[in-house]
Amino acid sequence: MKPTETKTTVKERDECLLPSIVKESDKSLAKGNNQTFEEKIRMMNERRDIFNKNNWEPKEIIQLENAANYPNSSLLKIDVDEIVGLRKAVDYLQSILLNKEAKITEDVILELHRRVLGRVNPEESGVYRSVQVTVGGHKPPDPEELESLMTEFFNWLNSDDAKRLHPIRYAAMAHFKLVSIHPFVDGNGRVSRLLMNLVLLLERYPIVIIKNSKKRQYFKAIRDGDLGDISPFIRFVAQEVEETLDFFLSAMSDLCSCKSAKETKPTVEEQDECLLQRIAKKRDESLIAPDQLTDDLFKKIREVSIENEYRYIYNSAAIEGNTLTLEQVRYVLEHPDIFNKTNCEPKETKESKFLRIHRHRILAEVETQVVPE
Repeated sequence: MKPTETKTTVKERDECLLPSIVKESDKSLAKGNNQTFEEKIRMMNERRDIFNKNNWEPKEIIQLENAANYPNSSLLKIDVDEIVGLRKAVDYLQSILLNKEAKITEDVILELHRRVLGRVNPEESGVYRSVQVTVGGHKPPDPEELESLMTEFFNWLNSDDAKRLHPIRYAAMAHFKLVSIHPFVDGNGRVSRLLMNLVLLLERYPIVIIKNSKKRQYFKAIRDGDLGDISPFIRFVAQEVEETLDFFLSAMSDLCSCKSAKETKPTVEEQDECLLQRIAKKRDESLIAPDQLTDDLFKKIREVSIENEYRYIYNSAAIEGNTLTLEQVRYVLEHPDIFNKTNCEPKETKESKFLRIHRHRILAEVETQVVPE
């Protein structure tokens, strides 16, 4: 007869975890961390709700925190630093919005790149590349051409012709042009997606997520643009904008009258202009007039916006090969006191450089397989 299993209490589970906590604490002390065993226990108690909610083993949290506290060359350390860098870059986008006369200049792009890559590869952050690179079979311009190409790019970006475009066309083309120039050694995709969102944010759209689950479609659309047809990429971006707006409208539908009628998903054959008009209508529906903004609605909008930012950061990093889960990314972002320490800026070592380059080589091979010549 099979014995009846008794449900363990919280205290009993904690006691089972103590040996592993002791072991991790001893390792931490050996590496120079002054966090005591008692402090580890307090940390475990304070965060038990997080463990239970996300079904995590405590060692997953400890691994994340150790990656933040001890600069090293592990892939986990690089993943955590990429998330922190994207958080800093998104914060910078928000600060730009405070300036009503905001202009997207070279300094803005370089600062975005510095924040994205500053903790992962400080030597290459915020500067144009001086070497030739290849991306999934595509060969970007030579380094000697970058200065003139970037000057031409910024002239177009701030031109009247560009600003007369529909905001989604404008944002998608800005993304495509920058990623095609590929001005940096690394981080071009992340910075291009940030630029796309800056253009959209300035037009009162929410931060738009290009999902990691749609990475193949995303790379394929970029490749189509490289071959001369940018319309699939603009259409792809428009569909992602619409999905993000649907996410906001659905979340707010119980608290306000901004309910959007259900519509069929656009097909390739549909008129792109109709798609853009529908999205513009949804954008207008998502903008709440001050006299309609109740406390509950304000709280809901804030919650949805934060969640949307978390998902954006997770997906933007995952597209480039980051291995953290959405819940791990959320934990990193919600604990800046742990993961955003100025004394933890990593130094580029031979080992860390090898790991970083090795991972992106694998990604490049995947892209080549996804988007055949």
